[in-house]
Amino acid sequence: MEELLVEGFEGVYALCEQKDKQKTTVPKYRLPLETRVGDFVFLNRDGMYEVKTSKKTNHGMTQYLKTLLGR
Repeated sequence: MEELLVEGFEGVYALCEQKDKQKTTVPKYRLPLETRVGDFVFLNRDGMYEVKTSKKTNHGMTQYLKTLLGR
């Protein structure tokens, strides 16, 4: 299962980072409307993405910052 961290939005694309730190883009239409920066999303079998961890819990951003800071 491909898991991505949403880092931002530019035009019709979401700017994402893969687990191996490679950058990629995903067309916004493949993401749920509630997707926000800091959310982790995964590709389902229909070729659309689902939010795994929402920024509403702050978990996604916290984990991302810990990874960046090496803590």
